[in-house]
Amino acid sequence: MVKKFTSTIAGGAIFITLIGLIGRGLGVVRESIFANYFGLSQKYDLYLVAIVFPITINSIFIYFAQNFYIPKYHQLKIESEEKARNFTNSVFWFFAGFGILTSVILIIFSNVIINAYVVTKDINQINIAISIFRIFILSIPFGFSSSILSAILQANYEFKFPPFSQLFLNIFIILTVVLFSNGIGIFSIAWGNLIGVIFQFAYLYLKTTKLITLEINYIKISYVKKIFDISFISILLIEVLGQIYLLSDRYFLHSVESGGIAALNYSYNIYLLPISIISMALATAMLPKLSSLISEGAKVELTRNMNLFIEVTLFLFTPIAIIFFFDGDIIIRILFQRGKFLLNDTIITSNTLKLYTLSLIFFAAYSGINRLLYSTKMVRQLLIVVILAAMSKIFFNFILVEHFKQDGLALSTSISFLILFTGSYTILIVKKIIFTDYIFIKNFVLNIFNAFISYLIILIVFQPILENGLFLRLIMISSFITMYIINANVTKQNSLQLFIGTAKAIPIFNFIQKGENRIG
Repeated sequence: MVKKFTSTIAGGAIFITLIGLIGRGLGVVRESIFANYFGLSQKYDLYLVAIVFPITINSIFIYFAQNFYIPKYHQLKIESEEKARNFTNSVFWFFAGFGILTSVILIIFSNVIINAYVVTKDINQINIAISIFRIFILSIPFGFSSSILSAILQANYEFKFPPFSQLFLNIFIILTVVLFSNGIGIFSIAWGNLIGVIFQFAYLYLKTTKLITLEINYIKISYVKKIFDISFISILLIEVLGQIYLLSDRYFLHSVESGGIAALNYSYNIYLLPISIISMALATAMLPKLSSLISEGAKVELTRNMNLFIEVTLFLFTPIAIIFFFDGDIIIRILFQRGKFLLNDTIITSNTLKLYTLSLIFFAAYSGINRLLYSTKMVRQLLIVVILAAMSKIFFNFILVEHFKQDGLALSTSISFLILFTGSYTILIVKKIIFTDYIFIKNFVLNIFNAFISYLIILIVFQPILENGLFLRLIMISSFITMYIINANVTKQNSLQLFIGTAKAIPIFNFIQKGENRIG
């Protein structure tokens, strides 16, 4: 039986990328609308602090569901279809019930939580933050359920539905802000998010029930108990610690400049844009296949897949990092500088983007390495690395925020991400999960050298006319990318040849399955 194109690793990655482009495009529109209506205002800072707890919890369970459920599902499916089905039902209803319980507890303690973060005597600010917090809390049961539904679909190689469902969030947020912000102000974002999450859940539930029956009477207590093993606890801790960055940054609301938290939010969203479109799309599509390769003991194929991921990731992200660092102000100016987002806001935001960019290449590579460590059950080792990275984030926040304000918070994040990559990549090598011939180091040096030479040549050419406006800066950026590709071609850089060769067959991401068009 011929499988659908979107059920292949390559097809899944491509579809996720295309939908990711649309979703991120909507996300950019959303952020641009936020900038227009709210800028780097104190109210937007307050909103970002109020939502950090529920957003963090939802994010934890999105990644946790994938990394916990998919490897276990494939393991049980090898034993029997019935075990896999019972496990799926048990996990789904557990997530749904746990989401409801979490929501109730957080609503009860909402005053305590907000007062711990919003340190002010202004009762009006406290009340606004509490109201926003409670609206977001209502989305948690739907968010938890959607996370496991997405994992079920991905485990069955139905890659197209989860990323498509994400579009509901941005669409409804954009609509509510445009239509109702003049009346209800910052609350329009919160209500748009809630409506979007509900629609997302309904869509995923309908798509999942076409694959598997989700009924309470299928729950097996033995499978519910199995959820709470050391793997569950370790993965949960990893995802919790992975969200410490937002929590720790927004704790310093009153230690940064006014609008500093908003500036971090805008620049971090730009920073994550290529990662979420390219790296996370490929890593998400890789996970089920990695689990299968590990179960089969196909170590050579596993190494080949990971090396391909690293080579192409470095090739693509090096010029992006150069552009973000040297021309980030142009990107921010185009995307956000309008309405209440002024020239000074662009300067503040571009400075934080520069500091985030220091870790861009490494964090992009980590997104794939992270998936491989989960699949090889190196969860405890990964947990140690994540703990070290989280501790470094908190430590450097306190050290740097006093003198560098929001810039210090951005720099501490980059330091932490560098630790994440270095530690996790070291585990792969030391534990001999993959064979290595220093693929990362060789490609990193080669691409960085190419990028700097290319940028220097373009800078010399354009230097006399750089002050002549935005359009010429954009031409300069385009020329840099062209020069980077030309240099890679002239030097016969392997990653470029790999990229071009595989793209001829299937665009961009088919390299992971070069020579293999279907999942067997």
